[in-house]
Amino acid sequence: MFNKERLRALAEQAKATGSRLATSAQAGLVQAQQQLAAVQQARSGGLSAEEAAHLLSGQNAALRERLHGLIQDKGALQARVDLLEAIQKQRSEEHEQQVNALRSALEQAVQADDPPLARLRVNGSRAAPSPAPLLVPGDQAPPLTPEGEFVSARSTADHGWSARGSDAGATPLSGDPGAVQLLALELEAAQARIEALQREARARAEGRGSPRKSPERGAAPAELEQAAAALATVEAERDGLREACAALEAQAQAERLQREENEGRQKEENERRQKEEAEGRQEEELALKGAGAETEKLMAAKEVLEVKVSTLRARVAELENEAEAAAGAAALSDRVAELEADLERETQELTSVRAEMSEQQRQTEERHVESLASVRAEMSEQQRQTEERHAESLASVRAEMSEQQRQMEEQHAESLASVRAEMSEQQRQMEEQHAETLTSTRAEFLEQQKQAEKRHAESLALAENDFRRQAEALALAQAELEARAAALD
Repeated sequence: MFNKERLRALAEQAKATGSRLATSAQAGLVQAQQQLAAVQQARSGGLSAEEAAHLLSGQNAALRERLHGLIQDKGALQARVDLLEAIQKQRSEEHEQQVNALRSALEQAVQADDPPLARLRVNGSRAAPSPAPLLVPGDQAPPLTPEGEFVSARSTADHGWSARGSDAGATPLSGDPGAVQLLALELEAAQARIEALQREARARAEGRGSPRKSPERGAAPAELEQAAAALATVEAERDGLREACAALEAQAQAERLQREENEGRQKEENERRQKEEAEGRQEEELALKGAGAETEKLMAAKEVLEVKVSTLRARVAELENEAEAAAGAAALSDRVAELEADLERETQELTSVRAEMSEQQRQTEERHVESLASVRAEMSEQQRQTEERHAESLASVRAEMSEQQRQMEEQHAESLASVRAEMSEQQRQMEEQHAETLTSTRAEFLEQQKQAEKRHAESLALAENDFRRQAEALALAQAELEARAAALD
């Protein structure tokens, strides 16, 4: 028989492996969501580039480890499925061998079994009677003893049964177990009736008892019933194992397809995220480069103005020294006034340039802040859209998985209903075949019983006629002897 506990344990292990695969897939999705949140946080300025790179490296390493674990779980599941198929194949071969052995044993038992009417014999320690002696033409047949009469009737019945069996080409034990059992009961009843007729004939012949009944039979029907029950059990267990293997294979195939689809979607999401990150970095670099160029221009203008101021101050110092040294104070005073006026103009120009530079710097900083705000708003919008698409993809995946599960349940229910209908149809056909076989067997047995009774009645009548003729011949011989004795006297 099948090792049901081991097969059930293997099925439970396969289910547990499938659950672990589903859990690992869900953990991978959660980790992908965490990775996306980390990238979005790094974009928003919450983390530095080095910290974000370190976090992404750690998460990628964890994902690789989980992928390696999933591959190992897949290999273990495939190994368990292969082991289950090997065990199923081995058990099927063993059961085929057992069924073949049972069938061969039943065939041998049926072939070795004698016809029921040929087993009629006298029980007890009495020796088998010797066959009737051959008669020479002209001699009279000796009177039949009760044993000889029984042997004559039995040989006649055996000859009729063997002729009937050789013409039909089949034995009474062929057929299904129920028909064989019923036939055995009817044969026992017929045997009891024939023995009763024999007892009546022998009581008429000599007034003594009749032979005892022959031993009953019943081993062959029991063996046939056990073989049929074992065969039905083997077929039911084989069908159950095939359905379990098909369900496990379908579940593994669905999980493998779902895992491949999730990996493809995750890969596309990573590529799109990397592309968006590269575009955002390029935009930030361009904005920073523009702001740096404008700042450099302003700094260069400031340095030029400072050089001019320094030159003017040096000239003022020289003029002052000349004014002190020269005698013409008025001319020098006018010259100093002109220089002071020039210095004042230069100072005002420098102040205006500084104010213009400050205004330009402020405008540059405002434009930079506005560009950063727009970039952050765009990135937030992209993040929101990404989250919405991710949520929609998750919802679609869950709906698809629910639909696939519902379809699998419907297919399982349909297959179960079809199998039950097929089994019911097969059972009905077997019952019809059993009823037909039982009817034909019963009719055949009744016909055989009628012929046997007819042959037995004929044999009894012939035996009575022979006995009557022998009695008359004996009476004639006795009368002749008495007449000769009287003549001699």
